[in-house]
Amino acid sequence: MTERNREREAAFEFARRLGDPAFRAVLADHGCTRDQDVVVTLDEVSMSDVLERVFIRCRPPALVAIRRESAAQGFVFLVVGAQTDGASTDTEADKMSEEVSVGMVYDSMSVAHGRTFEIGEHFAYNIQPLDPSLQLAEAS
Repeated sequence: MTERNREREAAFEFARRLGDPAFRAVLADHGCTRDQDVVVTLDEVSMSDVLERVFIRCRPPALVAIRRESAAQGFVFLVVGAQTDGASTDTEADKMSEEVSVGMVYDSMSVAHGRTFEIGEHFAYNIQPLDPSLQLAEAS
């Protein structure tokens, strides 16, 4: 099965889980709203591909739902807000390789602090992991 087909399956799974009040409650506890744009993806997809989708298709801040079988709800989440040319950032941006996966970014981030990442010369993205204390515990 291709990566795109697996992402499509993950999107259908996310949509199915939206029918579960407990899943919706987790999203609401994170501050997600009904009209917030969502990008559903897989752990191994490059962060640059995910950010491209956010930039092209979404109004920031966008919810990035990363399919992760080990998570109790089946997903872990990032919130991504784009900062474009000339936008000031509160912190110095880290350079990110285009090969870094979205799962690696999620795993490397401190829960208490979001980070700003630059990809290329023109765009910086503010990326914040959602507080995992609000998520159900990951399965062992």
